[in-house]
Amino acid sequence: MESSPGSGALTQAGRCVSVEACLRGGAPWGFTLQGGLEHGDSLIISKVEEGGKAALLQHRLQPGDQVVKINEVELSGSRQEAISLVKGSYKTLRLTVRRYPTTHSYIHSPLPFTGIKIQIPFCQSKN
Repeated sequence: MESSPGSGALTQAGRCVSVEACLRGGAPWGFTLQGGLEHGDSLIISKVEEGGKAALLQHRLQPGDQVVKINEVELSGSRQEAISLVKGSYKTLRLTVRRYPTTHSYIHSPLPFTGIKIQIPFCQSKN
């Protein structure tokens, strides 16, 4: 029996979307990080491998997503810290990313979006 690549949740408020992703099954996780405080940039996902765990989620990770938490640890923005936390993940990797709308969005609203939350069971421990 093949294990699921993971699950996630998406929360939208204001102009950004918060995506919580739980990847299962161990490395490779299927994404690449770029930037960080060391480079004077936000820590972002620069690439998502087609067919990889990060691409197979219902709310898949996307290039440009800003990584804010790894395994429930709020990040300082350091790439080295993020890489250390990712490498320390054995079977499960939990990511929280912040996603901003693209300039090519076809839905425009004069008022900020104030509250949709889509919950999908994610990273539930088996007792």
